[in-house]
Amino acid sequence: MNKFLTLLILLFSFGSFAQIPEPRKDTYVNDFVGVLTSSEVENLNKSINTIENQTGVQFAIVLIDKLPPEYEIEDYALLIGRKWHIGKNKNGLVYVAAISQRKQRLEVARNLEDVLTEDKCLEIMNAIKPHFKKADYNAGLAAMIEQVQSQLNVTPQRAASVTSADVKADTKGEQAASESKTEPLSGFETFLAFLIFLGIPVFAVIYLIYRINKSNRDKEEHRRQYLSNFSPGESSGRYYGGSYGGSRSSSGVGTFLGGAAAGYMAKSLMDKHNEEEEEKKRRDREEQEEDRRRRDEESDNQNRYGNWGSGGSSDSSSSSNSGFSGSGATSDW
Repeated sequence: MNKFLTLLILLFSFGSFAQIPEPRKDTYVNDFVGVLTSSEVENLNKSINTIENQTGVQFAIVLIDKLPPEYEIEDYALLIGRKWHIGKNKNGLVYVAAISQRKQRLEVARNLEDVLTEDKCLEIMNAIKPHFKKADYNAGLAAMIEQVQSQLNVTPQRAASVTSADVKADTKGEQAASESKTEPLSGFETFLAFLIFLGIPVFAVIYLIYRINKSNRDKEEHRRQYLSNFSPGESSGRYYGGSYGGSRSSSGVGTFLGGAAAGYMAKSLMDKHNEEEEEKKRRDREEQEEDRRRRDEESDNQNRYGNWGSGGSSDSSSSSNSGFSGSGATSDW
């Protein structure tokens, strides 16, 4: 007799599970009706992923057109939670909406019953109703996720629930920032700027050396003329062979110093320009690496969306350990 009852239970469980659809891969949101766009599903997935990352609670959303004739929505949501093995350590949530029948159910696993009581579940679903009545299913589901996040003390990520107003505000902010942002100077412009600010002192030094040399030449010329009044031949030889030659040497030293100073400054400018270019390349490489890392993280998170349990198991022992026992709430809209 006991074996017969056990067989009946197994047959009933197998028949019940056979009517439950398989979960879609890489998503928390199973839209079997097609009322959501791919971008809406992605945004909802990000919000639910925030819940799982911060609390460990797994949350499945299932949208169907109509319930199978033999099911009430409570049984349907319960069996989805058990068959899909939603929730680790009996921390799972299942939301089912039968669109054409305007029925909804929030099924709660055992370890969440104290937090998401029946009254809390009804309150959450009340936030959905105004949107679903207008067939705005994305807004209704986003409102539900926000309510669940609040009950579970989850800090929403801004990127997880971006509205059109947020997009417009961000776009305006980016435009304003781009308009106010000053374009960096090119290498040639930087070189000219340094010439303007540093070239003036260099030319001032060169001019000062030139004036000193000119003054020395004037003094030597005056000395030569003075000495020529007494001994023109001797003074002329001494002047042209010695003193005046020394003056020319002094002028050459001044020119050399001025050229050396200008060359040194030009080299310094080029070295600085090269350093700035290397720094810019380093920043670009870091930004590219950060973008690649962020894309990899987003890809990894997306690959982890949903994908709970093995699914499809009709083992009564595994379903009894799923944590779903009929807690939650039901309403229409």
